[in-house]
Amino acid sequence: MLRLESTLRSAPSSTHLRAADALHLACAAEHGFTEVHSNDRHFLAAAPLFGLTGVNTIPGI
Repeated sequence: MLRLESTLRSAPSSTHLRAADALHLACAAEHGFTEVHSNDRHFLAAAPLFGLTGVNTIPGI
């Protein structure tokens, strides 16, 4: 929870991130993942805030 709180506190105000996505990203980072896969642009844009690389599962869309 500390990672989630500190990351959201320091995120730009323009960051669009749903609560479930924030938890997903924080958990992935806490458990040592380096990548997350999705086709959701907001999710992928927020991944670097948690030190993760977002991989688009449907490139070109």
